[in-house]
Amino acid sequence: MINITLRKAGLSAALLPALLLLASCDLHPARSSGKKGVGDYLPGAAARVNGLKVSWYYNWGIEPYPGETRAEFVPMIWSGFFATDNALAAIKANPKYTNLLGFNEPDFAEQSAMSVDKAIELWPKLMATGKRLGSPAVTQSAAGARWLENFMSKAKSRGYRVDFLCVHWYDDVTDPQGPAMMASYLLDLHDKYRLPIWLTEFSGGDWKFLKNKPLTDKHNADFIAKALPLLEELPFVERYAWFASVCDLKPHKIFYEKASLYKGVSGELTAVGAAYRDFKPEPGDGASSFRRVPYPVRQP
Repeated sequence: MINITLRKAGLSAALLPALLLLASCDLHPARSSGKKGVGDYLPGAAARVNGLKVSWYYNWGIEPYPGETRAEFVPMIWSGFFATDNALAAIKANPKYTNLLGFNEPDFAEQSAMSVDKAIELWPKLMATGKRLGSPAVTQSAAGARWLENFMSKAKSRGYRVDFLCVHWYDDVTDPQGPAMMASYLLDLHDKYRLPIWLTEFSGGDWKFLKNKPLTDKHNADFIAKALPLLEELPFVERYAWFASVCDLKPHKIFYEKASLYKGVSGELTAVGAAYRDFKPEPGDGASSFRRVPYPVRQP
């Protein structure tokens, strides 16, 4: 059968040993997933992004930091303050930008802190860029769920365009059910809004609800090994991005030190970063065995 296949392909059977050797090699070690990305908010991001072998990244801003990257940069309008005519015109005019992320945690006083009505007022300006447009990304809380439901209802009633849903997930990565809780949360959002999902922030931080459980780098690295196959196989998840590449500033360092992909801005990977860089999506090792589980509603 092999010889017949080789003849049909116009190849000599003498090539068989070389072909078998080639087939046994991993030609794409730690290859980039088309979904996998990262958020990096500090200068020098280009080198760190390249080192992680991701396909896309963002920095919560409207333009990338200096430096060439192999990954796609995706701009964000973080709050209403940044929804200026000049910023939106620059995004519209840039052919490299195909997607635009909406407001960041508008339900949270310590983030963009926007009312639904203000977000709706500004939304046509974001739509006018012509880019695929991601929803505002709310916190994983009851208040966030109410904010998003109100926003999506008002957007629908006005005929406003939302092309994909931006989602954040932060929870207990020490719990063996953590990956399943995350996937269940995403499934419920997809069932409700019937939109593709970008998980633009997720990781395990040192949260108060852990109640003094010891959180380690290994917890986050193990979570990556179990959660990323789910994200790769869930068909409605278009992209995901770990938070964060570097957690070097307060309060991020306090809460996310054990989730950071790099040890400061120098470029040395943590165990978590190595796990994220080296993840290789393999068909069949994720969602096929997934079962929904209950998940808690957290406060930001």
